[in-house]
Amino acid sequence: MEEIAFATDAQLKNIAQYNARREFANSPKRKSEAKFANMLPVMDSFLTGATAKGSLSTKIITGGNELKDWGIFILATSLYNKAVNKIVSKSETLQNFRENSPVMYGVANTALGVATGFSAIKYVNKGYQKFIAPLIPQKFKDSLKGFVDSADTTKIGKSINRGMQNFATKYPKITRGLGIVGKLALPVLCLGYITSLVIDVCKAKSKGEKTFEELKEARLMAAQQLASQNMPQETKNTQETAETSDAA
Repeated sequence: MEEIAFATDAQLKNIAQYNARREFANSPKRKSEAKFANMLPVMDSFLTGATAKGSLSTKIITGGNELKDWGIFILATSLYNKAVNKIVSKSETLQNFRENSPVMYGVANTALGVATGFSAIKYVNKGYQKFIAPLIPQKFKDSLKGFVDSADTTKIGKSINRGMQNFATKYPKITRGLGIVGKLALPVLCLGYITSLVIDVCKAKSKGEKTFEELKEARLMAAQQLASQNMPQETKNTQETAETSDAA
């Protein structure tokens, strides 16, 4: 009781915010969103490869390149988030901005993180082509290309290629539609994910503010109880006599 009775506003606010963040992080919806985010690279790479024009080997290469770019993106954004968290932890101004304006902070942080990820994809690929690719033996490159191209010469590969060609010929509009879906799927999914995340952050902030007010009320009641317990017996008897007189 004494701990909450003598707690400062800052301490109560920290407790409320911590509980709100913990509830937010452990909510079933948040866990589902986290699983979705983890599956997004695979889903996007599969869609990109499946809807790419060309043979099965071309689709495999396209999907593989997309998955590789996702790996670069995730690594870059992970390093970015670690750097940002370290900077924010040492800046009271940034901490206040994050707590008082979670939506603006979240949007700005997400935008910078995404920009960092796409920049990393661009420059890592450029660096690979310029510095690493020339060092790889041509024999290895030819072997790798031959292995991927062999997908078109296998019985299953030929059957898949033939089926895709027949489908594209028979249903050209559906084929074009699938191509559009493949290109729009990632932006739409990401936008929905970010929107849901921002809404949940706002709810968590609101919950933290409500808990803070409840803790302040609990502090007031605890302080009153302590004051009553520590009140001299003579004062208590005087108050009780006065209350009895008023009742009469």
